[in-house]
Amino acid sequence: MQNDFDREKHVYRNSEFAEILKDAVLFFHGTPVFAIPPPQTFVGAGVYALYYLGKSGIYSKFGNEINRTAYNVPIYVGKAVPDGWRQSRNTSATDGKNKLFSRIKEHARSIQAVRSLSVNEFHCRFMIFEGEAQNMIAAVEAALIAEKTPLWNSVVDGFGNHAPGVKRKTCCEWIVSKKLYNYPVTDEEIDNHSELLSVRRLILMRKNDKPLYFAIRGYSIETKATLEKLGYPGNKKHAAKTRYLLYKLQPISDAPPMINLAESRLLLGKGAGHR
Repeated sequence: MQNDFDREKHVYRNSEFAEILKDAVLFFHGTPVFAIPPPQTFVGAGVYALYYLGKSGIYSKFGNEINRTAYNVPIYVGKAVPDGWRQSRNTSATDGKNKLFSRIKEHARSIQAVRSLSVNEFHCRFMIFEGEAQNMIAAVEAALIAEKTPLWNSVVDGFGNHAPGVKRKTCCEWIVSKKLYNYPVTDEEIDNHSELLSVRRLILMRKNDKPLYFAIRGYSIETKATLEKLGYPGNKKHAAKTRYLLYKLQPISDAPPMINLAESRLLLGKGAGHR
């Protein structure tokens, strides 16, 4: 064991890695472009980009200028990783199942739920990684974001600032009194849905009830046992190993908060219906 610290002994440098990453990014930009979701289900995990081509509305600059003649700048870049990605258990060509296709399809559903956007004005391109190359998914995603600075990755601070949930009657009192809101998650969802960690506003809605508005003041990842200790009444059907994103809430006003649509995205809570 050493007592003296020398930072240089801990820095890894390899010019070949930079070249491999550059080659992967170049390949990505040459892949075919499709409407969302793509016309055919396919197997695999990887990286994708969404392009906006609409010529009106809050993102009209993309269709009228930025992407008028080519798919120059995506509005969002994301990834879909295979099961067991964190534990490096999967390396075969089919381990990704249809993760990438499903992720793009989720975006299509989310966009369809927003009245001011049309899914027909969005296109996508994607890159599938197989075998050991799956270890590059996060690196290529980061490189694409750094290269193009997509609006929904940067200005929006995640693909989901406002999350409408459905407040069941039995849970409403607990949410309001504890100023907490839980969202069941898996490791895969945390890996693939970074927007869950950057929610800024929470709107709790129930038919015929007045909506409640909250600001998010932080979060933690908790177990079912922790929620039971806090007296949460609504997770009895969940498995014991279920984990939860526990958002810390601060009530704002009874009126809807001012939302800049150019800097916001809609994230539907689990169980929320499309309204």
